Amino acid sequence: MLAILLIIPTLSIITIWLFCHKAREVVFTALAFSILNLIHSLFIMHLFDPTTAAFQFQAWGLIGIDGISLWLIWLVNMLMPIVL
Repeated sequence: MLAILLIIPTLSIITIWLFCHKAREVVFTALAFSILNLIHSLFIMHLFDPTTAAFQFQAWGLIGIDGISLWLIWLVNMLMPIVL
């Protein structure tokens, strides 16, 4: 789950770098990937269990999401389509 949240922006960078040649294409591609990331973060919020204090959705055994970082992830992903 968390790995997908990190891979989506990486895929958007690669897609923009390889296929977008005009400024409008860059903006629409970035907007599409940021909305996809927002939908995924909302899905993570839906599956989050607030009754435990442990890290959830751990990726590669190094990173995970707790209660505070869940809201920060949502905030960043909510602001990206507005900024673009």
